[in-house]
Amino acid sequence: MHICFVSLDYPSQTGGGGVGSQVQTLAQSLARAGHRVTVIAFSETGLPQHTQDGGVNIYRVPKRNLHWYLSKVSGIGKHLALPVRELEYGWSAYDLVRRLHRSEQIDIIEGTETGAFWLAACFHKVPLVIRLHGEVYTFQKYTPGISLSPAILMSRMIQRFALRKSRLLISPSYAHAREISGELGAKRPPIEVIPNTIVLPEIDEDPKSIESVYLSRQYVLYIGRIERLKGITVLLEAASSVINIFPDIHFVLAGGKHPSLPTAELSEQVRQLDLAENVHFLGHVPHEQLPSWYQHAMIAVLPSYYETFGLAALEPMAFGVPVVTTAAGGLPEVVEHGISGILVPPGDAQALAEAIVDLVRYPDTRARLGQAARERARASFDIEQHIQRNIDTYYRSAGNDLQRLDTCEHVFFSPHCDDIVLSCGGLINSLVNRGSKTRSITVFAGQVSPIDYSAYARHLHAKWAFREEPHRQRLQEDRLALADLGVPNIEQWAFGEAPYRHDANGRPLYASYRELRGVLQPEDRSLYVSLLNQIIKRLGELKAPLVLYFPLSLGDHVDHQILFRIGIQLRALGYDVEFYEEWPYAELYSAAPYRNGWSYRQYDIAIESKGRAASRYVSQIPGLGGSTNVLVNRLARFADEVGHGRPQERYWLLSYQMAADMIELQAQSTPPFAPADRHSSIRDFGKFLRTLRWQELAEILPVGSGYCLDIGCGDGRQRSTIEQHGYTWAGLDRALKTNDALTSKADAQNLPYCSGQMAAVVAWQVMEYVGQPDKVIAEAERVLEPGGVFCGSVSFLEPVHGKTLYNISPLLLKMLLEQRGFTDIQIYPGLSSFALILWTFLRRWGKPSWGRYAMTLTALWLVPVMMVRFIFSWLSWQLGHGTGYGMRWVIDEAPLDFAGQVTFVARKPGRDTTCTSDS
Repeated sequence: MHICFVSLDYPSQTGGGGVGSQVQTLAQSLARAGHRVTVIAFSETGLPQHTQDGGVNIYRVPKRNLHWYLSKVSGIGKHLALPVRELEYGWSAYDLVRRLHRSEQIDIIEGTETGAFWLAACFHKVPLVIRLHGEVYTFQKYTPGISLSPAILMSRMIQRFALRKSRLLISPSYAHAREISGELGAKRPPIEVIPNTIVLPEIDEDPKSIESVYLSRQYVLYIGRIERLKGITVLLEAASSVINIFPDIHFVLAGGKHPSLPTAELSEQVRQLDLAENVHFLGHVPHEQLPSWYQHAMIAVLPSYYETFGLAALEPMAFGVPVVTTAAGGLPEVVEHGISGILVPPGDAQALAEAIVDLVRYPDTRARLGQAARERARASFDIEQHIQRNIDTYYRSAGNDLQRLDTCEHVFFSPHCDDIVLSCGGLINSLVNRGSKTRSITVFAGQVSPIDYSAYARHLHAKWAFREEPHRQRLQEDRLALADLGVPNIEQWAFGEAPYRHDANGRPLYASYRELRGVLQPEDRSLYVSLLNQIIKRLGELKAPLVLYFPLSLGDHVDHQILFRIGIQLRALGYDVEFYEEWPYAELYSAAPYRNGWSYRQYDIAIESKGRAASRYVSQIPGLGGSTNVLVNRLARFADEVGHGRPQERYWLLSYQMAADMIELQAQSTPPFAPADRHSSIRDFGKFLRTLRWQELAEILPVGSGYCLDIGCGDGRQRSTIEQHGYTWAGLDRALKTNDALTSKADAQNLPYCSGQMAAVVAWQVMEYVGQPDKVIAEAERVLEPGGVFCGSVSFLEPVHGKTLYNISPLLLKMLLEQRGFTDIQIYPGLSSFALILWTFLRRWGKPSWGRYAMTLTALWLVPVMMVRFIFSWLSWQLGHGTGYGMRWVIDEAPLDFAGQVTFVARKPGRDTTCTSDS
């Protein structure tokens, strides 16, 4: 692979460090690994140069100086010089890269934030990767007393364009990855976190390159630019406090001066604090002389307000020098507080001084921290440990990542039929087309007897509209879909899905949505162990190397949770594991890749092949859009969002050490996702309009099968709705007038049925007319089987008629349902209170028939008022001055706030949550 670095400050023979030094270390390591490496840097002589250094071809280009002349123009010049320099530097790099690519095929370009604009805008032949080293904009943003000038803001706008147009961003720390992710927003490329590295030094006892006067002194060392954002003024304040306690301690500051901290201001602070005898400014120190200063220092300090990584902390650590630094930016990822150094709040001179004093006072602590610092540098930041990871990243960015996978067998573990096709179908198709070995294992695909179906399971069957026996149909659909993708090895294991699993007493373990997406039941612990053992045994039968794919457990389905935990366990055991995003759950989440050490890789996919295979799941289409076209379009839209315009799938990786720590500490791993922010649009106002009408049972009653008890059935007006939803209707009323065998004359507060007989209970406009509405809920809970559903409607403004007994508000209704152990509780707004009051008024003031105009009159005044509130909130949000709360209130809260009647639906859980008894 030919890698071209654009590093405009690459070190020369006369010196250099910082960003350029990092690029030099990486470039030379890649060259030693057999890759062709080119570096484009600035010439110090003003003439083009071509040299070699450690197997690296270095092309030096002359700087362009239009920005310098522009800076001399009074007024506008100082605002335009910086952005013009950004464009000039970028053009120098772009011009040479373009010419080199004609004669020397370049596979990947790595640049920095500075100088990448033209490459991102005009040179699309080679993928561009930008390694984030930190820019003035970010540092100044976190430095007190410094404002962001128009020049810096304009320059940063140019840099943001390049950042958004690059193929990949590489951040040296998770903290800076989060910072850049927040700055760029959703429209940004993937960010890979790879820490900065060093070549571990050998301790040299020969004090070369260090003035002999310092050898006899105990000194605290700072190395870096002498500028305000590095916290130099804070360091001088801390030095004054330290010297007052230990007068023999000296502070050595090595680094060039910076305009943000004028020499006059610095000298004045030194004079006021009386530090002239103990504080020494060395100026610029050549990089090759730094080791001598490091290895003779007592303590190293880095008081920055922000660091993308903190190389100036890592370098002294490699020499066994304890570091006192700030808990800012990426520094806590380099220095472990109390283990390999001390972290203090940024800008806190007193805390900085106290930390230095403690280390001076206690040599044993200093030695312990220094030893741990050297061990950490060796264990975590040696270049040799990360070179392969950089190479893998370049291959992925160049589109060659699948080549790495060709020699592996890929084993996809699917909780249920359809999960891996909907989630991983694109990658599977690409692997098959490349001739890679693939295998699918559907784990929870066991046969279940219909006699074991709970009310909740029957509801799911009705929801998915199976044409034949559900188990058989799902397995057949999965085989057809996988065959469409070309998967040669298909395994369907005999473990039962969660809705079909029971405890020793025959009671379902999971009989509601909340239980299905909640914590694992104790009975499933043995299932976890046996499944883990079977997977390990099966993997032992397959030929290595293997790449395993497990779900991330988005949506928290318990079966997905089990496989997710097994994936973590296998990663801790050393297996190569990638975690996939389960679709469609992933549509409801946004990636948070810098949580708990997660990283990811993305693969280009052929969405057409994935869509054809997904359309095989005929039974699932009703819940995935209603039609094949909608399903395929949703898959394509999601793939484009993942790839920012290119259809891609994303797979997540967790380091071996992180997984091992989770297993050892028995910690719960959090998937790298957060619920996606939901922003309303103008069309969402229709949700409010739909609340201005009568609500019907058909809108809330879940489908299912079994007996449904209609409490207060009257003349049976709900019977057809209940039967259309798949139930066998049974009616009950105090004033029953029919002799139907399925109806009974009884009070809703004392139901003449045994416990667990009913799959559903409907109480439509009942509870406000009985003396003990809580008894109605208790009786409904008693007669329902586990997983059965209880729904109905309640008016809490009808006492204005003088004909009802109770005002049952939504809050009281929810509390009563929760007290009886119901779960999956949903309360919907029914008739508006304004309409209900107006209906009563019109009927009392005029004729009963006048009540029909209540809804129309309510809409005439309420809709314009709510529309004004909605549009005002939408405009404010669009202009960036609001949060959109007004829109959300109109859509989600106002209908319930103004409701005079509500409808509700709740489900009896599979586990006992309250004490009940037969009556």
